[in-house]
This record gives sequence, C-alpha cells and structure tokens, in this order.
Amino acid sequence: MAKDAQTRGWWSDYRDVFNGDLLPDYETEAAHLRNYETQIFPALLQVPGYSAAVLRGAGRTDPADISRHVEARMCRREILVRMKPARLHAVIDESAFLRPIGGPAVMVEQLDYLLHMAQLPNIDLRVLPLAQDAHAGLVAPFTVLEFAHPLDTPIICVPSLTQSLYLEQEDEVEAYRTAFRGIQEVAADPAASVALVERHRERMRELL
Repeated sequence: MAKDAQTRGWWSDYRDVFNGDLLPDYETEAAHLRNYETQIFPALLQVPGYSAAVLRGAGRTDPADISRHVEARMCRREILVRMKPARLHAVIDESAFLRPIGGPAVMVEQLDYLLHMAQLPNIDLRVLPLAQDAHAGLVAPFTVLEFAHPLDTPIICVPSLTQSLYLEQEDEVEAYRTAFRGIQEVAADPAASVALVERHRERMRELL
C-alpha cells in the first residue's frame, strides 16, 4: 500500500468520516473478506436506511453528518460489484434479525437486499442460529482481510467505538482465522440461511 500512497482513492473525499481509519483502503485492496457480525448486519451489506438508523442509534443527530457517513458506507459496498469483486464470507448472528433497527419497513428493505446479494457468486452468506449452543463466535465482531499478493499478510479488523483495532501478527491472525472457521461450521449452510432470512422478512412484513 506504501507504493500507492500518492494515488487518491475514493475515500480521500471522506476524510471527515474515516478520520484516518485505514479500513476502506484495506477493503479496496482485499481479495477475500471474512466478516462475523453479532448485533447488526455487515456494513458492506447495509442499505442506506438501515445505515442511517444504526448511526442515529450510535448517538449521531446531525442529518448532514449522518448523510455523509451513509454515503461513505455505500461507496464501500462497491468492492462487491466491481469488475473483479472481492469475495465476502459473511456470518451474521440471528440476533441481528430480531433487532428492528429503523422499523419494519427499513428491515424489509434490508432483508430484501441481503437476499439479493446472497445470489451473487462472490458472496457466501450464513446465519448463525440463536438455537446454537456455545461456539467460537462468543466474541466481538471481526473481519479477516486477505490480499491477492502473497507478500501482503492478512489483517484482522476488530471495530470499536472510536478507532478500529488492526492485528497483523501471525499468531493473532491464525487465532481469528480459526475462530471464523469454527463459526462457519456451526452456522446454517447458505440455502438454510436464505430460508432464515426469508422467514424473518415475512415476519417483518406482517408488522407493516
């Protein structure tokens, strides 16, 4: 990434949003992303209304500020639909489907979008059922970013309220990779996960 330091990425227009966070840079360079979420849907799979509701829930009140953050998040999604898209393996805890962020209408739109994206060949979407016993995912959400160039070591991103934590040590990376494999193993398979999403979408439609 140092060799590209003088090349302006799209995120340079959102310095006020990312505040020095390197995540959009890493995401743009990544070939594979393995994302585990426990409370909300992955940022790369969010629709604008859901993103805005999440930001308001986090305490943001200025409409212009919220709009700016939503715009930046929508730009991040482009890595999944570009000419050579990144491959996303996403595991979402079922609790995210039970929290009606933004209300039923927003949730229906969000779940429709999840179902649409789950059809793409570069996206593996799985739901971790609440009925699952203790598992490797009883930790904070995290993302494993892996790059195409063999000399670019994987990076672990662990989000926080302020700046995300990035881990690069080999033992740390392997620990999170192992945890993600364990989470995937106990999650519903892609077909069963789609069925779960559809079930929650119908439940939200009944609330409209």
